[in-house]
Amino acid sequence: MAHLSPGVCALAALGIFILAGHPSAAQSAADAELFRKNCQACHSLVADGVQRAGPDLQQILGRKAGTLAGFPYSQTLKEADFAWTAEAMDAWLTNPQSYLPGTYMMYRQDDPEVRGAIIRYLQAAGRIP
Repeated sequence: MAHLSPGVCALAALGIFILAGHPSAAQSAADAELFRKNCQACHSLVADGVQRAGPDLQQILGRKAGTLAGFPYSQTLKEADFAWTAEAMDAWLTNPQSYLPGTYMMYRQDDPEVRGAIIRYLQAAGRIP
């Protein structure tokens, strides 16, 4: 059995550590597919001026809720006093009506793995700080 130098072993361990912190390409593709299936009918990730049922999600997290120019938010969302975070998005996707009564969004996702995939997809795409 060949022996590796301590430097090579350290580099290999570092590579494993770095990769463990990032979703695999297969995981990223699965996350993107779940986003498409669950969100894309109403939301775009491109600020293309096309009005859909929901607001453009480009750079949604980190942005104050209800503030995308030109989108007709519910009064409840316009008056909301929070910025979107991964945690807020998870609670929102679980049940928007419970999270913020009076909102227009009717979609809800009971599966925490699907919610996590949607949020990971947005994070991987650089849209969540």
